[in-house]
Amino acid sequence: MDETESSFETVSKIVSKAAKGSLAVSSSDVVLLDEPGAFYSTIRQSIRDSKRQICLSALYLGTGSLEKQLLEDLDEALGREKELVVTLVFDYNRAHRQWKDKLPQFHIILPLLQKYGTDRVRLRLYNMPKLYASYYQVLPVQLREILSVYHVKFLQFDETVMLTGANLSEEYFTSRLDRYMVIKRGLGSFVRKYAEIIVSQCHAVSADGTLKTPTVHESQLQSDLTELMSGNATCYDSTGDIDTVLFPLVQHASIGLTVESKALPDILNGLSALYDEGNSTDHASSSSSSSRPVCTSFAMASPYPSFTAGLVEAMRSLSVALLSNGRDHGVLISASRLSHGFGGETDGLKAVIPTLHDSILHDRVQTVCGKDTGGERDTSAPKASTSTSTLNQGSRQSVGSEGEGVEEGEGPLVMLKYQRPGSTFHVKGIWCAVSQQRSTGRGTHSATGRGPGKVERAEDAASLTYVGSSNMGERSWKRDMELGFVLVTRSSQLRGALRSEVVSTLGHCQPVRVDELKELHEGPMKRLKSGSARLLSSKNSVALLTRLLRSYL
Repeated sequence: MDETESSFETVSKIVSKAAKGSLAVSSSDVVLLDEPGAFYSTIRQSIRDSKRQICLSALYLGTGSLEKQLLEDLDEALGREKELVVTLVFDYNRAHRQWKDKLPQFHIILPLLQKYGTDRVRLRLYNMPKLYASYYQVLPVQLREILSVYHVKFLQFDETVMLTGANLSEEYFTSRLDRYMVIKRGLGSFVRKYAEIIVSQCHAVSADGTLKTPTVHESQLQSDLTELMSGNATCYDSTGDIDTVLFPLVQHASIGLTVESKALPDILNGLSALYDEGNSTDHASSSSSSSRPVCTSFAMASPYPSFTAGLVEAMRSLSVALLSNGRDHGVLISASRLSHGFGGETDGLKAVIPTLHDSILHDRVQTVCGKDTGGERDTSAPKASTSTSTLNQGSRQSVGSEGEGVEEGEGPLVMLKYQRPGSTFHVKGIWCAVSQQRSTGRGTHSATGRGPGKVERAEDAASLTYVGSSNMGERSWKRDMELGFVLVTRSSQLRGALRSEVVSTLGHCQPVRVDELKELHEGPMKRLKSGSARLLSSKNSVALLTRLLRSYL
């Protein structure tokens, strides 16, 4: 690696090896929203501001009062802007859940089609390819949803694009926390082309609610999406004007597209390898000063963390590299039982889903969060805290400091559970920070306390984040269709915003030991009303259901 290479260049090259293409944007055009109310109000204002095009892609549109208000906003915008075209793309089976008078839920949108015509209001329902098989059609709609769904979430308003993992329903507008990244310029063309590719493979809804079935060409869909992802390339020269790059990651395993499931583990492994490269450099020139970029912090979040073995191993590798080099623990954030999306359920399988997710999480991450780190820590460096202080500058109150809340000997990755009264947790993402580290020789410690002879160059730093629809679990990567983006930036302002995003979430988290995930607490059990739910929550049933349903949750 070139010693003069910046952190931004280094991280961008790591991601570019794993992704198919990239898009340059300006950090000044990237805005992060922090709560569901801002998400909803921004959607409404963006609808009002749109002149030519609106495209809403999500798992579904709800039928509550807030969703009806969005439809009224669309009605007003279509009446005001005569050239405006609205495209709505949802999952076929989710849209067929019953609404009033046993009508499918998508019928709530039909008045717009009837008023403005299907040229100006295009309602499209995407059915996952394997669900076209006749034997799946006899299954109830909700069972077909369990098998596979269109899960892509983005909102486009002319050239502005909002990336999120949120659905378009009332709880996501009021109390269900997700991530919301608004990109004002630079992504519109890509998303527009993506939407047109998907629309061509969707059921077209007529004004009377009848559907026109598409001619499905899986090979053509795969080819078109691959070409779209590969059709962009960006120069990462830090001396130029580019300060932020987006890398699109498409996941649609049923047609052979597995970009995201391969890229994210590769990226984490690439970041951990920076330490390997640096250690060999340090040994070769131990008496001289050398500079190299290294990953300084790692945090990850998912509401449904049924992670693949490959991703878990990549998480372990990066976490071990951080801790072995005197860095803070990596952080994994998930939902507590009370903040879980199914935490309020009291009957049937849904009531047991939080327990199943904890069981799956235990099985997957015990090697990462357990006591065997798989490597030795740099004992000459000061003890790191559990708060990932590089991300969470000085805000340690909820997670603890200097190891508080985490037993001695715990693994390199600290597990946290989000719990906030009146809020549920749907955040998914990865956050990493990288900065230049200059080695000043092996015999001295720097004032920063980051290991022997190591000095940080904060002015040359970069941040990486993953944002998108995927929960990064087995279901997302094996069954559903997803779209995500890795963003890399050298902008100090955007890096600060990303850091604040993590700090805000950490403020409502508490550490949890791996063995606690296996415990069946009395509180959740008491809320289960039926004998069937209690039976499903027995230890033997949880173990069996964990094995059977891992890739469906």
